[in-house]
Amino acid sequence: MLMDRETLNAHRSQWVTERTQYCGALDRLTESERTLFRELIENRLGECIRLEQERVGFGWLERALGELDFPEAPGDQSASCSTER
Repeated sequence: MLMDRETLNAHRSQWVTERTQYCGALDRLTESERTLFRELIENRLGECIRLEQERVGFGWLERALGELDFPEAPGDQSASCSTER
């Protein structure tokens, strides 16, 4: 999550460099995330670029979470709960 080019570019001021880049397999990335990862480890965007998750703005995270489509759990009554006691 949030390993996309838009997030990386929006947080350019938060980029750091890392001494040793991780070059292992990341099997759960989308094709566009894999492309970006490859560009990062090949230093196409700069020397040893890294955006640590702690540096991503909270509002950016909230927006991304709001875009996710979570299926409703069976028997989930949370949407119709009353606040009256």
